[in-house]
Amino acid sequence: MRSPASKERWGRWFGPLLLMSCLLPALLPLAGCSCTKDPSELTEEEKKKKLEELAKKKEKEKPNFELEEIELQPGDRDRKSGLRARWLKPGHWLAARQEMLANNFNFVGELEASVVESKTGQPIQLSNTAFRMTTTRPVALTKAQKKHLDMMLFVPPSEGKTTRVSATLHGKRFGEEVVKSPGLFTAMEPYQYHFIVLARNPDIYRNLSNLESIRATWYEQNTEIAAPHYRVIFPAMTRPVQLPQSSLCWTSTAYVLWDDFDPELLSYEQQQALVDWLHWGGQLLVSGPDSLDTLRGSFLKSYLPATSEQAAKLSAADLGELDRRWTPVPIRGSKDPLRVTVPWTALDLKPTAGSQVVPGSNDLLVERQVGRGRIVLSAVRLYSRDLTTWSGWDNFFNNCLLRRPARRFNKTDDLYYDKKYTVDWADGRLQRHDSALISNVRYFSRDAGREKHEVASWSTVNPVPNAARDALRQAAGIEVPKAQFVVWCVAAYLLVLVPLNWGLFSALGGVEWAWVAAPIVAIICSVLVVRIAQLDIGFARAQTEIAVLEAHGGYRRAHVSRYTALYTSLSSTYDLHFDSPDSVALPFPKETNFRLSFGQQPSVVTYDRGADVTLSGVQVSSNTTEMVHSEQMLDLGGPIELRKNLQGRPVVHNGSRHDLVGVGILQNMAAPGEPERLASCWIGSLPADEVTQIAFAPVANPDDPFGEISHRTTALGESPQSVGRLDGLSRGQLEPGEMRLIGRVDKMVDGLHIEPASSQIRATTIVIVHLKSASWDAPQSDANGPGKQKKQTTQDLEEQLRRDQEELRREQEKNGPPIPNAY
Repeated sequence: MRSPASKERWGRWFGPLLLMSCLLPALLPLAGCSCTKDPSELTEEEKKKKLEELAKKKEKEKPNFELEEIELQPGDRDRKSGLRARWLKPGHWLAARQEMLANNFNFVGELEASVVESKTGQPIQLSNTAFRMTTTRPVALTKAQKKHLDMMLFVPPSEGKTTRVSATLHGKRFGEEVVKSPGLFTAMEPYQYHFIVLARNPDIYRNLSNLESIRATWYEQNTEIAAPHYRVIFPAMTRPVQLPQSSLCWTSTAYVLWDDFDPELLSYEQQQALVDWLHWGGQLLVSGPDSLDTLRGSFLKSYLPATSEQAAKLSAADLGELDRRWTPVPIRGSKDPLRVTVPWTALDLKPTAGSQVVPGSNDLLVERQVGRGRIVLSAVRLYSRDLTTWSGWDNFFNNCLLRRPARRFNKTDDLYYDKKYTVDWADGRLQRHDSALISNVRYFSRDAGREKHEVASWSTVNPVPNAARDALRQAAGIEVPKAQFVVWCVAAYLLVLVPLNWGLFSALGGVEWAWVAAPIVAIICSVLVVRIAQLDIGFARAQTEIAVLEAHGGYRRAHVSRYTALYTSLSSTYDLHFDSPDSVALPFPKETNFRLSFGQQPSVVTYDRGADVTLSGVQVSSNTTEMVHSEQMLDLGGPIELRKNLQGRPVVHNGSRHDLVGVGILQNMAAPGEPERLASCWIGSLPADEVTQIAFAPVANPDDPFGEISHRTTALGESPQSVGRLDGLSRGQLEPGEMRLIGRVDKMVDGLHIEPASSQIRATTIVIVHLKSASWDAPQSDANGPGKQKKQTTQDLEEQLRRDQEELRREQEKNGPPIPNAY
């Protein structure tokens, strides 16, 4: 309580203070009261300092991280809209690139990417397994410097029209999520493949998508218009080029068109991937004079089908064969011949050894087989106006350049369809969307024995994986110990339980305690027996592998598919380390109708691309087996090839570092269109760096062409029936003229290390070498042509792009809004 004196002093000062508080706000705006200078009065140095302070303040307002949308490979970006290509192919491995930036500090962490479920955002569960998979790789970012990181991830088969891919940046210390970049992409149809254009000036090929060879127009009333056979991609001629660095990510690509593209822009890995892709069925179309000069000193020089030292001018008379052979009779109107407005400049092509002029091409095309694939070189530029406006251009492109079957065009007068025709194969027995007619890429482990399927796709249920799964089940089974082992264990147990146990307690003066110790002795002996039994048969941890090694004659690289079974008596988590950077791996179903048990949650395996390629987190429960399917490209140390000796007789040279056993060679002697006529040559053993002469004899029994099949054994013991099925698959499906070597390596081929190591490893590798590929049939002209149609304009293309964007927007609304690129 205040005193009367203090109250008096407070009352004396209260009035003036109240007046000043009321007047102060009014005095602040008055001139002369500001403590800062007028901007016009600042010196140049002060202005510069002020601007720097403002710039720093603005810089601090940036988010810590920026992640661009995931960029697919192969990919391109539309030059007008800036939109990236958004097509990916389910059932294949995908290469992608992620651009990122740390704005405010250096950062070390990890990038995680996966194909996720639309509703939960969790990685999609792999079919018929108890696993989900995610891809990771280490990240080191320098402040304010953009960085590109390449990734590989598997896109599981999906019935939806879109696929969501998510990339997340994690901190290194605690693994916390710092930023996420989602992406919604259009899923390609099973029959669709990429058509890549590598051109110095890609704009001249923008109308390629209008060709019926690419578009394959089809329409039925009350059904959707069929998607085109190919998605045309135009990677920019800049480094890094938007192409995968592993051939195992090229399986969704059917063709590459090369026009004066600088080969030095491709990294070594991309060059190697393209050559691998060629050997397994890829087709490279090389356009005209400029490209030949560019490629002469490149990584493709040894594969070029022709050389040329001079050029010539071709008139309409010189191109008469081309016009007569490939100008079709239209379904409407009259025939429109080839018009040569100015003489064409054409190279005088000289085919190299093993090359040929494409029949009916007027000597304008020369091709060479490269393994299963081919390179075709044109003497003229493929974008010349006379050629691309010719009514027979699409006919010539489909049958000579792409080497696809002839087609037939059918009239339609449907008012709701802007075209007046549909197109189908001329041979009515062929299926319109048979992917085997759309892409020539094949891998034995993926495609052998499959009848109706999507070629070159990753599969766990085709004949080769099914046979491998059955063989692993038989080979990985635990055998009952021998009788001697059982007798020895029982004798040792009785010795410990009766004489030793009784003698010990008798010496201690308490025999009655021997009865108390008896159950304890029994438990200890049981544990010891189980442990000794496991060591006796090698199944404390066991690893069993069946692999398929596929190569092409004269090529030193091979495709290896491994099917690995991992058994453990005690619960373990395995990590699989691969030597080659292009290795891929996934958990492999133990059965084709697997279902999660009640309450069971799928575990996550990680495909990591750090110092090496690793599949980590493969959990195997006690006394169970899990399986893994992996694939990689390996260097054999040298090619396995067909040669001729000094006497001109055929010999086979094993230039690899592997000793081959159980070797035989099969050849289909039939000409195209004739029934199969097999001839065989049994070799037996073919050690590394050995040469052996071969002689063929007709095969009387196609089921046992070598007469030795019933006597074969493998490193897994007597050959199981399912390994015999793999042998049968390796002998099947020989095309006319094809020659194939079949053998085994009875050990693991290099390239895979598994931790923890197993006490017993059993492995066998089936070797398939395509010594000679089947030759191509002569191209046949289409039965007819579509005739003149309304030309698609730029406005038409923009309208199609708008419709695609609208469809994508509807899918986004259906699956939920996208997550922002930066936080």
